[in-house]
Amino acid sequence: MAADTLDDRLVGWQDVMPALLGLAGVSTPTSVEGHSMVTGERRQRSYGEVGEGRRATRMIHDGRHKLIYYPVGNRVQLFDLEQDPDEFIDLSGAGSHAEVRQHLEGDLIEEFYGSDLEWLRDGALIGLPEEEDLPTPNRGLSGQRGLH
Repeated sequence: MAADTLDDRLVGWQDVMPALLGLAGVSTPTSVEGHSMVTGERRQRSYGEVGEGRRATRMIHDGRHKLIYYPVGNRVQLFDLEQDPDEFIDLSGAGSHAEVRQHLEGDLIEEFYGSDLEWLRDGALIGLPEEEDLPTPNRGLSGQRGLH
């Protein structure tokens, strides 16, 4: 790839080591979950998690849309990052994005493990009961939007 080329692929911290190993001519161990950022292989989605239990948030990103899940109150936010890169317009209740939301919720559920599985019933998100300490907007760079 040329030095002046823009590459908009999804990457995460897990992709740094395979990229550096590849540039150094070292094979990446098969146990590594990351993808090199300098090869043709591209990640189809990116998953992130912050916290556990009542303070947890989970995120899934498909390259255009980002879904954030808050189990307390079973809340979802959905953003079209192409149209709204600053994540100001929550599309989670928009009928025009119902299919995108359903697809991303399915992808998110596939990532759940351990205690996250308690947020599901019959393969659907049920979350945890509502509580007074509701999430507040966090437009900072800490996590994807965890509570602080």
